[in-house]
Amino acid sequence: MDHRVIFMSIGTGNPAKLEETLYTPLGMSLTTDAWHAAVLLPSLETRVHAEELARRYPDVPIRIAPLPAARQEDNPDACFDHFDREIAAVLGAGIPADRCVADITRGTKAMSAALAMAAVRHEIPVLRYITGERDKANQGNIRAGTEDVVNARTLHVTARRKLDAALRLFRNGSFAGVATLIEDPAASPDAVPEGMRPWFAGILALAGFYGAWDRLDFGTAAARAPAAGSAVLPPGWEGFDVDEEAAGWLRSLAAVEKAREKELRDGDMPAFARHVGRLTAELIANGRRRIAQEQFEDASLRVYRCTELLGQAHLFARGHDTEFMDPEDPEVAKFAKKKKGMNAITESRRKPEDGAARHLSFAREAAVLFLRHLKVPAGEMLHVFGNEESVKARNTSLLIHGFQATGPRDAAILAGHFDKLEAFLRDTFPDEAPGWMAMASRVPYQSREPRVGETAAP
Repeated sequence: MDHRVIFMSIGTGNPAKLEETLYTPLGMSLTTDAWHAAVLLPSLETRVHAEELARRYPDVPIRIAPLPAARQEDNPDACFDHFDREIAAVLGAGIPADRCVADITRGTKAMSAALAMAAVRHEIPVLRYITGERDKANQGNIRAGTEDVVNARTLHVTARRKLDAALRLFRNGSFAGVATLIEDPAASPDAVPEGMRPWFAGILALAGFYGAWDRLDFGTAAARAPAAGSAVLPPGWEGFDVDEEAAGWLRSLAAVEKAREKELRDGDMPAFARHVGRLTAELIANGRRRIAQEQFEDASLRVYRCTELLGQAHLFARGHDTEFMDPEDPEVAKFAKKKKGMNAITESRRKPEDGAARHLSFAREAAVLFLRHLKVPAGEMLHVFGNEESVKARNTSLLIHGFQATGPRDAAILAGHFDKLEAFLRDTFPDEAPGWMAMASRVPYQSREPRVGETAAP
């Protein structure tokens, strides 16, 4: 069954000419379509008019829902709250918004405005009113017999509201939310005003690009960069531009694994150390975004991985690959013997091509201790940092070995960890790190302000 519902504000009309100014135009609206239901929205004073309409049109299923208190017809907030509830009740009963119409022909100015706002809030696509030739000699009332039904679509204002909501989500880094809010104009052209279709398409391209970047899917982000870079965006979306510098940055991040294979082949491990530095910058910036979005467990994991990456970077710079440590290297052999049985030292999963002895793999703790063994200052700094109680707490968080998640109480502590990690990165790569951090921080998000009761940063 084609269920259609009309909501109608009911005013006083001209008391001297109720037939021409009230019953005729509202009756026209009630009878020009087949309605599953009509919800009449009078004031307490005009309820009698709604009852008369129900008597005159018995074939229309009419429900009368008057404002709950006297003199509320001139209170726009009271009118809106009441109309909003009535519309929500109908939609909650299973009637889609696109099967509804809101007739604002009669009622006080407050009632008509409130019904229009409530309809738009629920994305009812049509506002109706009755118009016609005005009779100047009769207080400007519509001349009988000239009435005409006008259906004004709310598509433009609804689309603008979606654009505003999408911008708020975008600034907060909720890129997947943007994709669920904004219709794809290619798939649903009728859902988007023609003039706004390039904007909707551009925003979807931009959200897909930044969403991939934010989830560390650098290859997908790089592939989406051209479409995002050419996106047509509405006013207010300045600052989200995607340029070739960003695309090149993402291509370099996506190529890290190939770069690693190349350095193993060419023996240019110091060059690969800079790739690791770029990844560390990305994870520091990403970790701060996770804090802002209150994904504290994910932020805690990134603290651990950044510490590991910084240790690896220092070792790569000195010709050591933590996943492929040569047991015949004098310092590696000395350290491995000293730390024999340490869980952080295992056999490498890679096999040497020349049939040499099985190489070793150093996990984060072993890598940091090996740096200390080599008397590299960064080794001591990373060792001290990694042994802070708040850093070690990661081992007892819910996603690792524990039963309780890292929560808001740890937000400031986590933020302090990322500040320290950035300082370590800048010490390690003083020339490149500032630029890396600037690039990694281009993904939009709203910073999170500390809240009452949260533990302060150490």
